[in-house]
Amino acid sequence: MKFGSFLRKLREDRTLRQEDLAKAINVSIVYICDIEKGRRNPPDVEKLKTWEKLLRLSDKEKAQFYDMAGQEREEMPPDIVEYMSKHPEARDAIRRIMADSREYDWKSVRA
Repeated sequence: MKFGSFLRKLREDRTLRQEDLAKAINVSIVYICDIEKGRRNPPDVEKLKTWEKLLRLSDKEKAQFYDMAGQEREEMPPDIVEYMSKHPEARDAIRRIMADSREYDWKSVRA
């Protein structure tokens, strides 16, 4: 599933209209339609955070939402990029792990 299809499913599951999403981030309904049909990339992280709140996403949905937005843009998920930019110690930790010749066991890190 692509970001636009996922966004549409989330919107419809919550009985929201394209107009509701458009008004929330101050864009046109055509823009929302284009995203849902895969003709435009997802918006920036601030607009995504607005939709996240409007859609009242679960933790699982939120992860999918940001992961799909990043994949659609061929970038890292924007919530992770934002976190890393605000927390240099997190960037340093990732670089230390990358420099280590052993493979890191990411499955050992649990929420």
